[in-house]
Amino acid sequence: MPAHDLTYIATYTQIELSVKFFDGDTLLKEDIVLYGESAIPPSDPEKVGYTFHGFGVRHLRNVQSSIDIYAEWTINTYTVTFDGDGGTLISGDEVQTIEHGSPATAPVYEKRRL
Repeated sequence: MPAHDLTYIATYTQIELSVKFFDGDTLLKEDIVLYGESAIPPSDPEKVGYTFHGFGVRHLRNVQSSIDIYAEWTINTYTVTFDGDGGTLISGDEVQTIEHGSPATAPVYEKRRL
């Protein structure tokens, strides 16, 4: 035991964490946040033929570790309707739901006779 009183003063450093926002392999933004604070995502990205659904909000609040967050997308679908111009449908579908970038397959019609 020391012969006199001692005073100890603790010093603390807030923990800084890295939150990275990606669209696929592309880094959109890195946000440095303090432990327990919230990260701020970048502006919504755009991708032709897809609908953006966010960055997974569950990871943006009360950040407790460094994390990589990825954009969440769904591919757009389209309804294509063929008109046989009075012909009789032989094979295929007149109404088709296709994903962006995928081709529709034209049905086969028997032409009407005049």
